[in-house]
Amino acid sequence: MMRKRLFLALGLASTLGVWSPVHAAPISREALERQLLDTCIYRQFAVKDVRRASMVEDCRCASRTAMKGVEGSSFDQPRSGGLTAQQDQALKAAIAACFKG
Repeated sequence: MMRKRLFLALGLASTLGVWSPVHAAPISREALERQLLDTCIYRQFAVKDVRRASMVEDCRCASRTAMKGVEGSSFDQPRSGGLTAQQDQALKAAIAACFKG
């Protein structure tokens, strides 16, 4: 009986997509650059001493700089809709380079 329930649970989980791949459909280069820009603005808005007048331009710089380090025309996007660890590291480095104070 317990074995039957386990197989039913596994079948239901696979049907509902619980064990689907970690990555959703790939996104384009332009979409990734926009996502990097949005993430930068969201993060930097929470920083206390960021100059709001130049924040958007500095984030544009950061998203362009982060994109220079990636190759290809399509990229993986986590199911969460966020950034992969590699994309996040590239953005953090680019923010450090573009936000000079």
